[in-house]
Amino acid sequence: MELDERQGESHAVNLVPARLRVDDTTRHESMAEFIIERGDKGFYTHFYLNDLSSLIEEMREGALFI
Repeated sequence: MELDERQGESHAVNLVPARLRVDDTTRHESMAEFIIERGDKGFYTHFYLNDLSSLIEEMREGALFI
């Protein structure tokens, strides 16, 4: 996501519960941290994942919905 102006400092804006879903059924409970970076107009999300290898495997096996 792009913000209206470049940020003057880097910091975490918020930390919230998050759910990641692959296809229609798989759900990974996680936390997401919203971050802004100094000199940048972007707004970023960092997901804290306990089992990244399972998520990547599920993504490989998942279907693409357009």
